[in-house]
Amino acid sequence: MKRLILILFSIYSANVYCQNFDKIKNSDTVYVYFKKSNTQLHYKEKTSNINQEYDNYFFLLNSTPHSSLQFAHHYSFSPGVKYEKKSFLKKRKDLIVTYEFLTLLSIEKVNELLNNEKKVYLIDEEDFSNNKIKLKKIKVLGNVPNIDE
Repeated sequence: MKRLILILFSIYSANVYCQNFDKIKNSDTVYVYFKKSNTQLHYKEKTSNINQEYDNYFFLLNSTPHSSLQFAHHYSFSPGVKYEKKSFLKKRKDLIVTYEFLTLLSIEKVNELLNNEKKVYLIDEEDFSNNKIKLKKIKVLGNVPNIDE
């Protein structure tokens, strides 16, 4: 059992480290993979006047004490949504950044990867259907103080 856990951990770790920083940095589009947890938070809000929902996503970072990275999918400044087949995940795996990958980087490197000149889409694991995934165009709002303070 211990060997199995060790092998799985090695494969997972290799995947995190295999992400090519330069390839992601030079790409015009980046995909952020989100899986809700204690360190990856999602808040859905509704506007009162026009009954529209919008999403705020937070990655609680280890690199900077008491800080998080905020992403927003909002109808007024990032309304784009598109659907892809699940095979998209394999095709674009080099351009998909995970929470684990971002926590290995300094905040300066994270900002380099996710600068405002890029198209950034969020892949929320909760938005998976049978054979499709939903990609939400998001705005990177940057490094903000933790929301629990």
